[in-house]
Amino acid sequence: MQDPTNKITVYYDESGNSGQNLLDEEQRYFVLGSNCFSIDELAIFQSILPKGVHEFHFVEMKNSDVGRKAVLDLLNHELICEDKVIYAVADKIFVAAAKIVDLLIEPSFYDQGIDISCNGVNLMLTEYIMCLAVSSKNQERLYRLLDSFVNMIRYKTKSYVYEFYSIVGAWVVADKNEEYLMSIILASQNNIDNIIDALEYDKYALDVTSSLFCVLCQHWFKNTQKNVDAVFDNSKQMEYYKDFIGYMKNIPIPTCEVGKGDVSMVFPLPVSRLLLTDSATLIGVQISDIIASSIAFMCNNKNQKQVPFVNEIRRSKLANLCNMHTISRLALLALNQESQVSYQHNENPLDFLVTQMIKDN
Repeated sequence: MQDPTNKITVYYDESGNSGQNLLDEEQRYFVLGSNCFSIDELAIFQSILPKGVHEFHFVEMKNSDVGRKAVLDLLNHELICEDKVIYAVADKIFVAAAKIVDLLIEPSFYDQGIDISCNGVNLMLTEYIMCLAVSSKNQERLYRLLDSFVNMIRYKTKSYVYEFYSIVGAWVVADKNEEYLMSIILASQNNIDNIIDALEYDKYALDVTSSLFCVLCQHWFKNTQKNVDAVFDNSKQMEYYKDFIGYMKNIPIPTCEVGKGDVSMVFPLPVSRLLLTDSATLIGVQISDIIASSIAFMCNNKNQKQVPFVNEIRRSKLANLCNMHTISRLALLALNQESQVSYQHNENPLDFLVTQMIKDN
């Protein structure tokens, strides 16, 4: 078991959260920010932020010259470094593609005794879908498919199920080049009732907040060898998964690392505590709001008047830290090229976790 006294306080906040709506045109990128600044370091940041403000929020600060200057001063401060800040960025279009593989394709193969995560086929299929997103020929059709998939998983109605598989079926007939991919998606129709029934117990099946939280906790533990005392701004998603996170951090086993390279995970989850709180009470959470919101604004902004400010953020120390974690097509390509991840069945962190839960129950 992990030593509960060996811990580091990490403050979290998010930006770009559109809930289950993964295809929100205004917020394509979701960002989870975190920092481990000490009380003295947080006081330094507070001294460079505007005076007389009850709570610092990027969304308000970006609208004034004083606010924008304070944001940039913070993002370029000497304390901004890889030892103190880690953030994760998720491309929601990529997330939607990955969820098709995760929720539809993988179960269909698994029912046939084939685990496509063992040899990276799940990653290759996600990349296959994303290739369609950058093809002018298929882009519009793919977005209709992704939109229909998101609606099917969100609302779980027969009409959305019918709409989704009608789009997939029509694609099989219309385009021989993509017949293989669409056929294996179409095969999931035989199991869709069971999939939908299972998702009744996962209210936020399309959300990545808790997943990225676990990823960042793993990074903090590997960097510091300390358990994470996590302080998170109030979040419906984190509240929903709080019991599951509690289970992962209390698994009754010696500390072990499961998986390979960048996708390995330490169990029990190296979290000593998860505290959900009002950000108004803690400057550390407000700093993570500015961190996450700055990166999300840089990625999502479409307002031409804000382009100079976006460019300043892009040049900042924060935006150029080398420990950023991304969920995107580029990250997948890097993973395939550098890590060449290939699991044995018992090395997959998710397989390990499910096996452990079965044992405990």
